[in-house]
Amino acid sequence: MQAEARRFRYPLGVRLPPALSAWLALAPLLAAPAQAGEVQLAPFAGFQFGGYLNSNVYPSAFSLKEAANFGATLDVPIDDTWRVEALFSRQSTELRARSVAAPDFPQTVERYMAGIVEEFDSETRWRFFGVGLLGATRFVPGLNGVDSDLRFALGLSLGTKFLASKRVGLRLEGRVFYTVVESGGAVYCNGNGTCLFSFGPGIWQGDLTAGVILRF
Repeated sequence: MQAEARRFRYPLGVRLPPALSAWLALAPLLAAPAQAGEVQLAPFAGFQFGGYLNSNVYPSAFSLKEAANFGATLDVPIDDTWRVEALFSRQSTELRARSVAAPDFPQTVERYMAGIVEEFDSETRWRFFGVGLLGATRFVPGLNGVDSDLRFALGLSLGTKFLASKRVGLRLEGRVFYTVVESGGAVYCNGNGTCLFSFGPGIWQGDLTAGVILRF
């Protein structure tokens, strides 16, 4: 079966220079000195879930298995309550059949996103915040000779921070991601146009994470 899987090629799909350009356009802001408050770097780890594809070969949908993810956020303040944020995350998982006996297909999901944070003032050490994100999801199959695929993505999150000291804190967060794909899009395709998986207009995923805030 592995030999058969190698014959399928993962198409480049929709490349999204605008999404990456938007992400890179925020880099100068992230590199600029903070004018109101401190820069916050927050490495995190958690649990990512959701997302499925239909198979054109097996009579079953394939789910992205729930699995651990990790990454980091970098926040730069632009005033007392608003921040600019960059996010990277990575999940190593598998595509698994829901209803039939079929092989598992290794899959890595990466996200490169940037957005705006609104952080609510509090008289305590706890602060609540919300984030709107824009960027890309990258699907990387774990098969030899198969290309990765980059897709436009949106994200929203809600969370809370506990500022233990001037330099260290705790960040707890829940996110939801929507990866946009064209209707009838497909992956794991060979040169003859035969595709192993297909999906509809989008893929929903979510995660729950905990991180350590390092304040500069």
